Amino acid sequence: MKLTAREEKERRQQERNQLLRERDARKIAEQDKIDLRDQVLYFRDQATILQKEIDKLHIVHERTQISQEEINLMQLQISQK
Repeated sequence: MKLTAREEKERRQQERNQLLRERDARKIAEQDKIDLRDQVLYFRDQATILQKEIDKLHIVHERTQISQEEINLMQLQISQK
């Protein structure tokens, strides 16, 4: 009988340990999920910032092309005089 009680106690301890491991695993998984969500938000914000910079550079490039075309046109007009 004593051996059975000891076995029962060990079985309950093993079950408790298993439940604790599962709880810890869930906590780790939840923290990983939070961390990944934060990373996604950070990368999304960075992508938005970079897209705004790309748009600015595109505008500057267009203005540069227009300025160059104006310069070329003025040079042509001057050469025709």
